[in-house]
This record gives sequence, C-alpha cells and structure tokens, in this order.
Amino acid sequence: MSWTSEPHKRARNRKVGAAEQAEPVKPEVGESQPADAQAPEAEKPLHSSRGAKKTPPVRAGGRNRSRGRTVQAAKANRMATGTIVMFVVVGLAALAIVGYAVFKTYDSSRPFGQQRSQQIDGLVNYRVENPKMLSRKHVDGPVTYKVSPPVGGNHYPIWEKCEGDVYAQQLPNERAVHSLEHGAVWITYRPDLPQADVDKLAKKVRGQEYMLMSPYPGLKSAVSLQAWGFQLKLDSVNDSRLDEFIVAFRKAASVEPGSNCGLPQDANQGGIPGAPPGGGLPGGGLPGGVTQ
Repeated sequence: MSWTSEPHKRARNRKVGAAEQAEPVKPEVGESQPADAQAPEAEKPLHSSRGAKKTPPVRAGGRNRSRGRTVQAAKANRMATGTIVMFVVVGLAALAIVGYAVFKTYDSSRPFGQQRSQQIDGLVNYRVENPKMLSRKHVDGPVTYKVSPPVGGNHYPIWEKCEGDVYAQQLPNERAVHSLEHGAVWITYRPDLPQADVDKLAKKVRGQEYMLMSPYPGLKSAVSLQAWGFQLKLDSVNDSRLDEFIVAFRKAASVEPGSNCGLPQDANQGGIPGAPPGGGLPGGGLPGGVTQ
C-alpha cells in the first residue's frame, strides 16, 4: 500500500494533531504571551498522606473578628471582676452592720457605767469602787460624805431644782445629792474660776433638763462633774470629756427612773431641811430657782 494513499494520510494527520495538542505553542522572540494564558497546574498527588493537618484558608475579615472577640472577652472579665468586688463590699458592709448590732446588744447588757460609751478617761465609778456609800435614806440633819463633792448617799427629802439651773452660791450637799438620785448631772466649779469659763459652763447647763451648776469652795480642780455614783474632775472647761460625761450620764444615771427635777410644791416653806427660815431656797435663790 502506498504511503500517499488516503488512509495513510488520515492516520498521519491524527498523529500530528495529537502532538500539537500535547506540546504548547511557544511564543516567538519579542512576541508577548496572551494575558489569559495560565501556567499549567502542578500535578496533585492522587493520595494525600494520612494524619497530615490541613491549613485552613485565611478568610477576609478574620483578624477583625478575632480582635472583636478579644475586646468582648476583656469587657466580660471586667464585668465579672466588678460583680465580685460589689458582692465583697456588700458582704463586708452586712458583716459590719451585724457585728455592730451584736456589739451594741452585748454592750447594753453590761452593768451601767461599764458600757463602751461610759468609758471616759479619768472617770471614777463609785458604783463599783464603793457601792456601800451610795445609800439612799432621807434624813433631816447634815450628812458627812466620803467624797467631795458628793456623788450619792443619804440626803434631804427635798431635792434642788435641776432644770438647767445655774446657781451663784454654794448649794446644800444633801439637796444636790437628792437631785443626783433623780438623774441630774451636777456641775461644780472652783469659785475663783474666770468669769469667761463660768459662762462657758453655764451655756452647757441652761435650758437642759436634769442639769444644775454651782460654785464649790475648796475644790482643787477647775471643774468637777457628778452623777449618781460617778465623778469626773477636769482642769479645763474646754476639755471634751465634759460633754462626754453629760451625754453618758444625764438622766441615764438616775436610780429613781421617772423622777422629775422640778421644784417641789412645798420647797418655799420654812422648816424644810436645807431651806432658810421663812422660806426661799438656800444659796440666795428663790422658789423659781433664780440664778446668776
């Protein structure tokens, strides 16, 4: 058969076409490659190795989402911390309130004069040191007291008016002691105290129920405060303990709860122990408790 025959020509053309398809056409020198020409892809292995980790593709916006999650986590941590701190503060406050209530209950159950508010530096508590001298009988004659000024003991049946009264002269001890029994605080001062200091003391007394004040000859300290069974001596009218004593013991120190400090109806009658003949009050006062 001749190679130029028609069947041989068709076979030869098929071989040439297959070769042209297998081999890419190379551009001539100086001729640019078409823009849409793509490099042949590398052959992929038919089988991937087992156990190999696949790297996830990086998606657009991934970093922003990651940063957002970090910010949200930080906010959540701050909120959790704030909540914990709030609960701790509330818990401590509750414990403090409960503790204070327990302390007040315990403190109020202690004997009068030994409670926390009554622990004043320099205070003498004769209810503990010498309770026997605090007898409470009514007598008609003078009484010799172991403490000067006296803080309790037997006394006259009639008390001294103690409704914020400031007396210019010394009072009978026996009547002042009866006022203490009712719950009064008796402020005594040295007679040679400067008038300015006397005025400061008077301001603390005037207008205050269960308070009275008078000079006391022979007093060594500038001021001496008395309540039933308690005494505090001070060297200055500016001492803050003066107010502490008044707050702690005025009316509260009474051993006759409910007794008043007003003037008895028969206090201006003659023959009453401690009252001058013909009526009136000792110390130059009048039935109304005239003061300086």
